[in-house]
Amino acid sequence: MIDAFKDFSFPLNIYAYLLWRVDSLEALHYGFFKDSLWSPAEAQRYASALLFESIPPGVTGILDVGVGVGTSAKYLAEQGYEVTTISPDEVQVNYATNILKNTTVSLENIDYQNFCRIRKYDLIMFQESSQYIPVNELFGHARDLLKDEGRILIMDEIALDDVGNSSSTVQLRAEYLNHASRAGFVLEKEKDFSALAAPTTSLLAELLGRHRQEIVDELEIDAAKIVQLIRTNMHYFTLYQKHHLAYRLLLFRHRGPRSGFYIRPYQEGDELAINQLFKIVFESDHSDLWWWKFRSRGERSYAMLAFRDRELVAQYTGLSREFVENGEKISGVHICDVMVHPKARSQMKLDGAFASVAKTFLERNVGVGRRFQLAYGFPNRRVLRLAVKLGLYEPVTPMLSWTREELRLHQTGVWRMKLLSPPDLDRLDKLWSKMAKDFKDGIIGVRNSAYMKWRYQDHPQNEYLFLGLANRFLGTVTAVAVVRVLEDRALIVDAICEKKRFCRLVQLVEDYLGRQAVRRIELLLSRGFKYLMNNSGFDYTETEIIIPRYRLMDLYPVQQIEDKLFLMIGDSDLY
Repeated sequence: MIDAFKDFSFPLNIYAYLLWRVDSLEALHYGFFKDSLWSPAEAQRYASALLFESIPPGVTGILDVGVGVGTSAKYLAEQGYEVTTISPDEVQVNYATNILKNTTVSLENIDYQNFCRIRKYDLIMFQESSQYIPVNELFGHARDLLKDEGRILIMDEIALDDVGNSSSTVQLRAEYLNHASRAGFVLEKEKDFSALAAPTTSLLAELLGRHRQEIVDELEIDAAKIVQLIRTNMHYFTLYQKHHLAYRLLLFRHRGPRSGFYIRPYQEGDELAINQLFKIVFESDHSDLWWWKFRSRGERSYAMLAFRDRELVAQYTGLSREFVENGEKISGVHICDVMVHPKARSQMKLDGAFASVAKTFLERNVGVGRRFQLAYGFPNRRVLRLAVKLGLYEPVTPMLSWTREELRLHQTGVWRMKLLSPPDLDRLDKLWSKMAKDFKDGIIGVRNSAYMKWRYQDHPQNEYLFLGLANRFLGTVTAVAVVRVLEDRALIVDAICEKKRFCRLVQLVEDYLGRQAVRRIELLLSRGFKYLMNNSGFDYTETEIIIPRYRLMDLYPVQQIEDKLFLMIGDSDLY
């Protein structure tokens, strides 16, 4: 018997073992202890009974997400429902196959996000399985699986605040409600069973302690893992007692076939629809740039997409970028390629396409413990006004345009400008190391050889000059400027340079370009660079490009972004 569940994923294998040893293995979910003398199996039956009582009248077809050991699906089929049950866990599916072999239940080994059927269901049921699925995908995909006004029934642990949200996979109640609304669902019913469910955690801790050695011997599990599992269950019990964590039943109903958006992350093959949307919004082809941005470095797209009636109507995405802050590397993301189909722009409101994809992307990817610690972007004032109105962005400071209309020739002294060749780019790491140390009190994007070659040398459309500030006698390069020449004007888009040489680098680039018949030169810099340009002879004006603070992340206050974030226009994908 042990062999049947020994290969369940941890810790379900341990919980299955304990239930089998002290009572009987009828389910893997929490029990509701209405009577403190009940056995675990009795408490589990009571929990399931309360769940099944909440199935609305008129329901016939049910999708049960997370088969467990198969008993819930079997019971529902015996009551006359048409049941499909799914799980990505092959071991659980094999176990449940024996339970369900003489029933009408359809059992499939597949995850929820990839499950697709022509038939539509009246109800999708998640009994302690919703916490393992990103909330936006749970509600978004449900729109494709349910009939009009179909329902979602959830019984699961739910975090009531950030303290509860820090616990394993448990998700915030607010996120359930927010993503439900965005996908067109309304909350019909909510019941709290925390007082009945919480004793399960203390019971598990007790059983783990009592049967620790048997678990080690029979399941061949490290004793340290069991000790940690005991602590986890006791911690959960405390979270229940302090109301950070709850056990709730939630019943949602879809408002109808045309309301809401289906929000989900990028999937393989979506680039076709993304490029088509780009053509509609920006009236240009984007395919070569898309591959360069999101595939040439071996990464994946982090795009969040909004669909309506299976048509892509909005995208919110970003490029990953390493930064250095106080000498430590942090992960950043450059927000770019944000676009909304013209026919979806009339709904520029909190539950509209733009707000839905933006909130979902930022909530899922940016912040403490998430993929990116820093988000940055370069929206213009028009876009920013909308994002501010929706509560997504907060304006910080405009990018400054430093220009010289009539270029001057400079006394170069011991310095000269050297046009660098591709092999020279392999030697940029030492220069970047010096720059990183010099800007250690700020936040600045990594400019090592690998990044500079990808960003500029490998660009599929633009051409750039790499100009090195070299010692005339020794030939050593001490700083590098990246320049894009556009007819008789030029833009210094990037630089690898210590602070003390920044102004001198700009002046000698001016001298070099002036000798090449360039008449105008410009730099677009964040305010942090301002004091480095004071003696350059360049004039500056505020641009229409505004650096925002992304309000949902709350990691960096406005003053820190304004004073410490060093950005050049090369940190964007604009030039």
